[in-house]
Amino acid sequence: MTRRPTAAISVPCVSGLLALALAGCGGGSSAATGPATGSITCQNITGTADFSPPLTLSGSATDTTTITLTSTECTTSGSDVTKVVSGTATVHNTSGSSSCVALLNSRPLTATVNWDPDTIEPSVVSFSGYSPTEAGGTGFLFPGTGHSAKVTGSFAGANHGADSSASAFTTESTTQILGECSGPGLASIPISSGVLKLG
Repeated sequence: MTRRPTAAISVPCVSGLLALALAGCGGGSSAATGPATGSITCQNITGTADFSPPLTLSGSATDTTTITLTSTECTTSGSDVTKVVSGTATVHNTSGSSSCVALLNSRPLTATVNWDPDTIEPSVVSFSGYSPTEAGGTGFLFPGTGHSAKVTGSFAGANHGADSSASAFTTESTTQILGECSGPGLASIPISSGVLKLG
């Protein structure tokens, strides 16, 4: 009995949803293997700065400041990451007092920035201080005059984030803010614009 030759069958790598469920089948993982390199700039930052307890003109209690800022307009430079959907920076600080005047007193702040996609390792940016400003609106500049910046994690650049900076502006005027301070207290400041540069 003569045996018929058998044909070799090649099974191509499966694509689509099934491919996501299968390990192997050629190619590596798309997840980041370490901190993203290079630098990043995020425009049109929005969010809030919340104060607990609310700030008043005569406040003297320890105050907890929580700042949350988000941008969906982030662009990388010289990085192994080409697309960032958004970034969300969070600050939690307990070193201030509940006096409105304390807002004008520079102090160190550290922000953790989480990125979308979350395969990008978070960035931790530390500013040794900040400067209030009314140039271009009421807001704050980080790190401000005479202060420094440092970044660990993603987008630390070539010098550990020493050139990093940020700005945050509100639509509320100084008069409005002082009015809240002298009344029921300043519970929050809306952030309507700003820029974050890391690297």
